[in-house]
Amino acid sequence: MRKIVIVLLDLAVIGLLTALFINGHVKAAGKERILTVEEASKLEDVECIIILGCGIYDDGSLSPMLRDRLLRGLELYNEGLLD
Repeated sequence: MRKIVIVLLDLAVIGLLTALFINGHVKAAGKERILTVEEASKLEDVECIIILGCGIYDDGSLSPMLRDRLLRGLELYNEGLLD
């Protein structure tokens, strides 16, 4: 039983480290392609804002990720990004 617990803990640690490594790699790879609101508001000739979809619950409420994306889109719109 002790060996099983040790193997499961080892697998959990390896899984966690793998997830953290992948997350760090994705963030580092995309960092220079992600604009802040201030950087985006300085762009010229912007015709639209694309907000990628995400989950909507059965009761019609937005998932936290979709809510965050929509709020960021509204922030860009209110900053005058679109002419």
